[in-house]
Amino acid sequence: MLCSNYFYIHIKYIMKTKLSLFLLIFSYLLIGIVSAQDVAFRVLATKGVNSVNGHNLIIGSEITNNQIIKVGTGSYLGLAHKNGGILELKEEGIYKVADLEAKLTSNASRVTSKYIDFIISELTKKQDADEMAHRYKHMHKTETVFRCPCDPITVILANKEEILGDKAAITWFVNEKKLPKGISIDQITDYQVTVMNLFGNVVYQIETQANTLVIDFKKEGLEDKFFTYKIRVKGNEKITSEERSFIKMKDKKAKMFFNEYNELTQNNTALGKIIQAKYLEEQGLFPEAMAAYYEALTLEVGVEVYQRLYDEFMDRAGFSKDAYLGKNKKDRE
Repeated sequence: MLCSNYFYIHIKYIMKTKLSLFLLIFSYLLIGIVSAQDVAFRVLATKGVNSVNGHNLIIGSEITNNQIIKVGTGSYLGLAHKNGGILELKEEGIYKVADLEAKLTSNASRVTSKYIDFIISELTKKQDADEMAHRYKHMHKTETVFRCPCDPITVILANKEEILGDKAAITWFVNEKKLPKGISIDQITDYQVTVMNLFGNVVYQIETQANTLVIDFKKEGLEDKFFTYKIRVKGNEKITSEERSFIKMKDKKAKMFFNEYNELTQNNTALGKIIQAKYLEEQGLFPEAMAAYYEALTLEVGVEVYQRLYDEFMDRAGFSKDAYLGKNKKDRE
């Protein structure tokens, strides 16, 4: 009888052990399956025909690490990795997601992730004006930006703009009502932008047909802390803007931005520029944000979402002609 009880207990123990082992193995297999299907990338930008496992990709699409991406002829795909890395695919071909992950650094980027999340939320859901205004709480104050357009060429920036890095953009428009008699806006095709140092000496000059210009201070050897600039119509000294200025941020203040700014500016792809722009915009550094947006459009022409983000920024900041004039009208009422 004792032997029989012992045999029963032993069998029960073995069955219990086998069941526990089975559950343990099953759990590991389940975890492996779930892990194999973890989201690896999210789509931030797409141009042309791009697909994963036969399904077309759109902004916000999630791509798991066991999938395969197909990039079409002349297409472009901007991807954000789960760890905060960013990746652009521009060459036609087939890409295994696992291989793409292997090429990225394993270090997660908290700063990049923050702005990636914001870009995705901005692109995938409609936000009202009040919500956006609250988000960009560092916007220029009305009295410093939205002034009466009294000059033939109106610069849509404050009289003095503080800059952190090496690149800043300026933008302007021709005020038809202030043009000399006999001159129409259709006759204006070329502008000359002149940058001067503290002593009024010309240190940089360029001609352009555009009404937005990115100045690379480092590339042009502009090492001073203070610069003024003017825009005039080429060949006509009377059609000009008033003088405006850039002031380099003092070192003590710049140190507050250094770590995040330095991290974000390491990536000079179009997608990297968009993320830089979001950061700079949130910090209230608008000429530099405008430069980053503008460079993204130059690097990847025809990416609709980048154009949309740029246009929305220009309206929010009051840097488009319509937004600038609309704000002035509202302030006068």
